[in-house]
Amino acid sequence: MKQKINETIDKVKYAFPSIFTKEDVMELLEDILASEQPAEEPKVRKLSMEELHEIVHAIREKTADWIERNQENVVNLDSADFEIRHGNEIQLSSIAVNYGDIAEQVEEITMDILTGYFTPDEEEI
Repeated sequence: MKQKINETIDKVKYAFPSIFTKEDVMELLEDILASEQPAEEPKVRKLSMEELHEIVHAIREKTADWIERNQENVVNLDSADFEIRHGNEIQLSSIAVNYGDIAEQVEEITMDILTGYFTPDEEEI
């Protein structure tokens, strides 16, 4: 099709006048030709292994800090079950963990850290 449009552009250059100017037709055909060009590939930011390790370490550290500061919200103390072990030793046998709160915090931490490495397109914000 590209070849056909280019041939038509050449024919229009040397054609007799009509109700449309040569420039009008050539502009239209060039617009069509330009619209058929493949879209430019989006630029992708690639991470080095060092940057990847930095990100993972930062997520781990910030998550651990959050858990340390919010211990009372990480587990449901009312759900704790205990057992009496050999020698009258009390042992925690189970406790409910608030996985949803932890997962939500990890997601927020991850987004905050990755924002420093990547800038999303404005239309995706």
